[in-house]
Amino acid sequence: MPTNFLGVVYYLALLVPGFLYMVGRERHGPERKLDGFRQAANVVFVSVMSELTVLIGLSWFWIPRLNEKKLLTDTASYWKEGPVQLLSFYLIGLFLASCLAYFASLPHARRVLNWILDRLTLPVFRTEGREDVHPSITSAWWRLFHHSPEAILKNYNGTTISRWKFWTWFKSQDQPSVLTLVLLVLDSGTQVQGYVDTFNPDSHDISDRDIILRQPILRRASDEAEWVELPSEYACFGRGNVIEMYVQYFEQT
Repeated sequence: MPTNFLGVVYYLALLVPGFLYMVGRERHGPERKLDGFRQAANVVFVSVMSELTVLIGLSWFWIPRLNEKKLLTDTASYWKEGPVQLLSFYLIGLFLASCLAYFASLPHARRVLNWILDRLTLPVFRTEGREDVHPSITSAWWRLFHHSPEAILKNYNGTTISRWKFWTWFKSQDQPSVLTLVLLVLDSGTQVQGYVDTFNPDSHDISDRDIILRQPILRRASDEAEWVELPSEYACFGRGNVIEMYVQYFEQT
């Protein structure tokens, strides 16, 4: 454990990769409320694994003469021999470990891992339709509105979107290639239809959540036969007012 201020700063800096991993999971995955122990365990585990991976990689390919044992057990000697070299190694290694940890939190990293597993697994043991996020930690809303475009369109109309290329692994989920059209039936009997813009990503099926639709937004009251387009770019609806939802997916051209 660190015994001085510099040691505390050094220790906290080593936890940056795990912190970035948690940030990435919160941004690109369902919102989960973990207890303090599990959060700390995730941060420490991801930090250690990413830094060890980078340390081994740098020692093999970039600094062949690096003495890992001495670096970990007698850092002071390394600092006296070459402070600039050690500081450069530390900063570059921390940067690479942080990038690796954040990349591991992205849904696209899970797709890469699934692709690798499919190639390494015998056909009889392969699992079809692997998802970016395990179903056990997702809500019904997440499964409806946050999706793997290829898997959903394959199930929806028997076809698949064009095979994604290497560079699309790094594309953000903020620009999906699938449009989600939803029909909401409200408790008043009114029906509303529009494209999903965003929604509450909580992993629990709670009643206190909202969904935002974007234009064109159509509305039909329970006593009317015609649809009326609302003069709004966006509209928000609470979970407590929604009785039924019907969802369709369309490839964005």
